[in-house]
Amino acid sequence: MKKWFYWSIILAFILIMPGCGGSDTLPLVRNDVSGDNLSEQSIKGYISAINAPQILVLEDITKEQLEDFDPNDLSTYHGGAFWIKVKTPDSFKIGQKVEVWTVGPILESYPAQAEAGKVEILEDVD
Repeated sequence: MKKWFYWSIILAFILIMPGCGGSDTLPLVRNDVSGDNLSEQSIKGYISAINAPQILVLEDITKEQLEDFDPNDLSTYHGGAFWIKVKTPDSFKIGQKVEVWTVGPILESYPAQAEAGKVEILEDVD
């Protein structure tokens, strides 16, 4: 009878302890290529400025609106704006449509700031 009691205590301990771990240490999405933790949601928009090592990505803007846009005056723009730190800023051009997955925190300034884990060019400039 004592053996059964000890085994039931051990079994209960084994079943309860995994629930005590924090879920904030688990990656949302795993990038199989580099092993970095990519964000689950992506940012889609046009590159409106390049200030190495960052690119300014604007959501909610059309290619036509981008032609008249002044990236030094964000006071008139009310969409999502993100300064994205990239490893190779020279490989990007103003006017490209990109999709960005970030790694790490997104600083909630305006424009927001984040580091790119993966950048995919959706449309190139003519």
